[in-house]
Amino acid sequence: MIYSINPSFIAFRLINADYKWSDTQIEQFWEDVLSVINGSRDDHFFGAITVREVSDKEVEIIDGQHRLCTLSVLISVARDVPKGCGDAKRAKMLHAYLADDDPETLNPVPRLRMNSTNNPVYVETIVS
Repeated sequence: MIYSINPSFIAFRLINADYKWSDTQIEQFWEDVLSVINGSRDDHFFGAITVREVSDKEVEIIDGQHRLCTLSVLISVARDVPKGCGDAKRAKMLHAYLADDDPETLNPVPRLRMNSTNNPVYVETIVS
């Protein structure tokens, strides 16, 4: 099954490993991102992501957990730049890829849920 990432549709649940990327992996990813931004590459192949459908609104990530987490870190930085410049509309648009706001509490509900070790840090530093 192929999923289109619609911010109002799918929550991703990570099922196992702690988030651990080496400095080399992070540097390679950042170099790839920069090469796309500066035009020396047209695209970046992020790799395959394997999921298992849990419900019509949730999937478990079997493979690709670390890549999605790293991408969410990048999105959070992209969100925080316009937020810091007073562009709340653009920041809110990017935030929608990270979380929905609970209608009662207005607290963010993350789209990507990490394992029990990493989730509190993820929510505090990336989503909020």
